[in-house]
Amino acid sequence: MSIDYKKYPSFWKPLRIELLIRANNQCECHGECGKHPEQRCDEIHNLKAKSFSGFVVLTIAHLDHDETNHNVKSERLKAMCQACHLRYDLYDNKHRKSLNKHSSQLNLEFE
Repeated sequence: MSIDYKKYPSFWKPLRIELLIRANNQCECHGECGKHPEQRCDEIHNLKAKSFSGFVVLTIAHLDHDETNHNVKSERLKAMCQACHLRYDLYDNKHRKSLNKHSSQLNLEFE
């Protein structure tokens, strides 16, 4: 899923850097993704990924799943590797797709 940076506040990039520093360039997931409930994920930015070929890219997860909420505070955000972030957002993304599908079907019925 591509990121629409128009939805983000202008101070997003410096905040992202601040969060990666806070995380020591390491995934901050402590089981929020449903994996590793007893420990922190050990994936580290730009090192070889353990679960797939390629390198780890850290992303910033919105813990409330609302990227349009511009009341951005570091406690609402976590640095997560792509794998943890995708698992964390899985249910929310499925729910949004379902809503969009039903919405487009309703629009077709009224045309």
